[in-house]
Amino acid sequence: MVTDIVYSAKIAKLRPLMRAGHGVYHFHGQFKGIINQYIGAEASELLTEPVVSSEALKGEIDAIWISKTIKHAVPLTSLTEEEQDTARRQLAQHVEKILSLADMLKSSEDANLRQMGEFLPLALEVPGPEYIYVDKNNAVCLVCWGFKLSDTKKGEFKLIKILEGVNAAADVNKEPLSEEKEATAATEPEPPVYEESVPPVFTSENQPPKRRKIWPYVVLFAAVLLILLLGLKLLNHKPIMTKTPKPPVKASEPTPTAEVLLSFKVKVVDNDTREAIHGAVVTVGYKNKIDNVTTNQTGEALLKNMPKGTEVSVVAVANEYEERRQYINCCSDVEMGLKRLDRGGSYGKTGIIQIHLEWKTCDDLDLHVIDPCGQEIYFSQKNSTCQGVTGTLDHDSMPSSSNTSSCTNPQENIFWDSENVPPGKYQVFVQKYRQANPGEGTDFTVTVIKGNKRENFTDNLIKEKDNVTITEFEVQR
Repeated sequence: MVTDIVYSAKIAKLRPLMRAGHGVYHFHGQFKGIINQYIGAEASELLTEPVVSSEALKGEIDAIWISKTIKHAVPLTSLTEEEQDTARRQLAQHVEKILSLADMLKSSEDANLRQMGEFLPLALEVPGPEYIYVDKNNAVCLVCWGFKLSDTKKGEFKLIKILEGVNAAADVNKEPLSEEKEATAATEPEPPVYEESVPPVFTSENQPPKRRKIWPYVVLFAAVLLILLLGLKLLNHKPIMTKTPKPPVKASEPTPTAEVLLSFKVKVVDNDTREAIHGAVVTVGYKNKIDNVTTNQTGEALLKNMPKGTEVSVVAVANEYEERRQYINCCSDVEMGLKRLDRGGSYGKTGIIQIHLEWKTCDDLDLHVIDPCGQEIYFSQKNSTCQGVTGTLDHDSMPSSSNTSSCTNPQENIFWDSENVPPGKYQVFVQKYRQANPGEGTDFTVTVIKGNKRENFTDNLIKEKDNVTITEFEVQR
């Protein structure tokens, strides 16, 4: 499926809305999956996919918002008033359903769903009306969503404000007038003005209908209401007590003590070399709460406002290292050693169908597979269920020049482990998501395993954001 660039610009004057230490736009894959599951595919396309690097946040390069379904979109502000009204009604329908979904998720027992319920309304925030786009099929989408203007003196735009008074239930599928109909409507004469008609004359055989008297109904309604009020008063009437009983003597209750909140550090190091691991994600869970903190240059993550004496679960995850979990009694500093994955072999699980990507540079390549249902598996949607069977991206490397150890043997892996894999056509392609050294090509190898059959494909990508189709194959039932 071809991806179309909806919007591209420098965003130095915008600031991302932050949650859990990340910009809200980072959660695009989770937002799209939840909206698609609970509302539908059309509503999930409201949030275009962001391609925003750290250089783009600084205004050094353009940030990009892309879509696989929105084609040739233009800003809402460039349309006629009638077209804008149609688009607003479409937008109001999506926003109303998404906000209702967010309210439902906030009451979920699952902590991750509750977190998504808190984040979803922030995804509907845009810097201004010019960031609302409409394509030729009247499909509405948002770009720069989850961002606000850095300069607050210009006032803060609220998407919900421009939707006030919009009838979301109105028909949003009204077809626009053709050029021929518009020309005809423009040249049609004004309707003729008729003289005032003479009122009809009623005869004895043709009398007007008599008005029905309504006062008996008013009297009846008032009598029924009075009876109901008297009945309620009698039900609530309390008998007069001759002697007021003494209230029972309550035992003295202990004065509750305030909860003591402390902070502690988690240091993440290489299990063998004891070197600090920068960029590891430390997740701490306690009392149905979850906090995520990324380690700094010294490998430390500071966890704040932790209840003293509470047992907390600490999980440390780093690229190219095995995950480690540890339970501690808050709050003492702790050091966690992570074991590096074996670089001699391939990462990821095997299956009836396995597609594996390997390269040897600090460039960030991404493996994409489109299954027979037309669903794409890649870094933003790591799981996809087709015909009752799930395909999974279980290893996603993100090498970086700032961490040369991650460039030694980056790999990505997608697999289906069920014997009943979905029959039909599979498409495999690779994209160069980020380039470490401009102008240099990146050699890579893709291995496709189908049962006992194994094929290797080699290719090269030169420019950032370029992609190349590797192979297409059919699975028979």
